[in-house]
Amino acid sequence: MRSISVLGYTRSKRTPWSIWSLFIFSTISSGFLSFGYLTFTEAAEKRRVSHLFTQYVSKDVLHEVLNNYKEYLKTSAGQKVELTVLFSDIRGFTTMSETTPPEKIVEMLNIHFSVMAGIILKHNGTIDKYIGDAIMAFWGAPVRTADHAEQAVLAAQGNARRPQDGQQNAEERGFEHEVNIGIGINTGVATIGNIGSEQKKNYTIVGDVVNLSSRLEGITKEYKTPLLFSEYTYEKIKNTIDCKLIEMSR
Repeated sequence: MRSISVLGYTRSKRTPWSIWSLFIFSTISSGFLSFGYLTFTEAAEKRRVSHLFTQYVSKDVLHEVLNNYKEYLKTSAGQKVELTVLFSDIRGFTTMSETTPPEKIVEMLNIHFSVMAGIILKHNGTIDKYIGDAIMAFWGAPVRTADHAEQAVLAAQGNARRPQDGQQNAEERGFEHEVNIGIGINTGVATIGNIGSEQKKNYTIVGDVVNLSSRLEGITKEYKTPLLFSEYTYEKIKNTIDCKLIEMSR
């Protein structure tokens, strides 16, 4: 008689503790993965905001922006904001550039802009751009402030009184021409956002408020004053800063 061997097997069962261990492990792992993803995403968004604003604003403003970075990411997509715009350039710059070596022109502009930018940032302004010999800045964004007009005028007064700082440095380096500036300021509603091409964008503003500030700067020489601001700005600062009315009817 043949003997037949039968392969037997037993069916193992996981204990309840093993099942709960797997459940707890998977839950904790998922939690850590989710936390890591959110942390990475938040850090990436903060870096994006920091890169967007660090070249335009003071350290204090940047700190405020990073503390509320989600709100300012929305701002960069485009909003209507009431703000105050400052536009300034150097009088007679074209003549200077035609009679001065290019390396001296660049050196002088860097000195001049360093002085102006320092005062603008001290008053928590946002530097929009440099355009040749001109600088454009604004107050009221990205951080909303009620005193944006006042801070803009104070910064303008500081720059109007202190061109000699840049002038002295320029003279010490062999620059012969005197540097005089004109500043125009206007307050109003503008569109603000990260504007440009796919290759390069700037956090900037557009609208009539910008055009008027530029025109006011253009006529400062005609009225023999380094600073002119509009009636819209005047209404914001008339109770805090002494102003002088200039007849504009001619």
